[in-house]
Order: sequence, then structure tokens, then C-alpha cells
Amino acid sequence: MEFRKNTILLLSAGVLALPGFMGGCSSAPIKVECREVQARIDYGDLSGDQLRFAQQELEDCRNRVDSAERKDSAFIEGTEQRFTPSDSQ
Repeated sequence: MEFRKNTILLLSAGVLALPGFMGGCSSAPIKVECREVQARIDYGDLSGDQLRFAQQELEDCRNRVDSAERKDSAFIEGTEQRFTPSDSQ
């Protein structure tokens, strides 16, 4: 019975922690989106208006990547500071 309780608690903790681990790298999905827009620009037969729109979309996407990378970096640094003892620095 004790084994069963521990197993249920461990699985519950894993399910609760999963979204945090998956959200840890928020820039990765945005980078894929940017690559798709870049491929559309490089290989698509776009009219002038479509090209301008795609270039603006790519610029916006790159700005979101930069923002997400700063967020990821801040999260990693904050985690390191929380879990690193102050006397080891």
C-alpha cells in the first residue's frame, strides 16, 4: 500500500511539473515560425505587397524571438541563483 501511495504522489508531481519544463524554452517554437516565414520569402513567388507583408512579419517574429530568449535567459539565471548556495560564489 505504501508503494502505491508513493507512486501516485510521484506521478502527480511529474504531471504538475511537465508544463514548467515544456515552457522552459519559449523561443524554440517562435524560431520555427520565423524559419517558415523566411522560407516563404526565399522560395515563394510573392508579389510586392506580399513580400513587404512577409518581411514585416519576419521582423516581428525576430523581435519576439529576442524577447523570448531574454525571458528564457532571465529564468535560467534566476533558477541558478535560487539553487546555488551563496557561499560557493
